[in-house]
Amino acid sequence: MIGFAFAFYVLYQGKADYDGIQHRSPFLSLFSSYALLLGNFDVNELEESSSFVITVFLFVGFSFFINIIMLNLLIAIMGDIFDRIQENAVAEFLFARANILLEIEATFGEKEKTKTEWYSRWLQVLVATTEGNEGTTGWIGPGGSEPSREPWARSTSMWGF
Repeated sequence: MIGFAFAFYVLYQGKADYDGIQHRSPFLSLFSSYALLLGNFDVNELEESSSFVITVFLFVGFSFFINIIMLNLLIAIMGDIFDRIQENAVAEFLFARANILLEIEATFGEKEKTKTEWYSRWLQVLVATTEGNEGTTGWIGPGGSEPSREPWARSTSMWGF
């Protein structure tokens, strides 16, 4: 974007009778290019440059190039967010499942809580492990290295209540 801004600045400085304010300084030209990025531009101002043909090609190139860059950036961000969500999907599922079970048990009265056919004598426990996580600093992203191991990789059964 900076390159396009300076190109517009140079094109408009070559014409002596240019009286527009948008390209009087490099900073204003950069601000004008940002406004162009947002769709705020005046087509009549293109005619006031020193070379109308080059300005039109620069304008079309800027519009096309910046839109492709922005779409690629959006796709990359969405892909990264999707990968982060998928990485935690199993943990979120187990957490939601445990919450549902707790809500169901909270609706039972004392009589139902003493029924042995509803409550087994075994307790399934998921223990978080740190195996294989040495030296990791967090999110690596797609294509970085091996996918991180799930902390629920090892489960232990214990004698219940």
